[in-house]
Amino acid sequence: MYPFVQRHQEKIAGVLTCFDRVVITGTLPEICHAGALVGYLSQRDILLRDYQHWAQPFRDELRSHAEHPGLVHIFSAMEACASFKPWDDKAIQRNTLKPTQGKCLHC
Repeated sequence: MYPFVQRHQEKIAGVLTCFDRVVITGTLPEICHAGALVGYLSQRDILLRDYQHWAQPFRDELRSHAEHPGLVHIFSAMEACASFKPWDDKAIQRNTLKPTQGKCLHC
């Protein structure tokens, strides 16, 4: 038993236990690598140079869902993450996305 509970057991009616954190990870196969994201954007007639503006509302929506009110505290940190940037590939004479390191807010 926990030392705090033992020390104060005459004043405690019950003890609730639960996970202290839950880590959820995942990927979106449709856009998880540069080639897939280029195809996804192309199908929707979104220019590669508009990628950041297109993605921003989704980022903001995810962030707002993670920062919900209540008794839960959400820890967040800005950390390095995989990202993409528009790239003019002269070898194939096409615009594409190039993988790069970015900074992402991890909650």
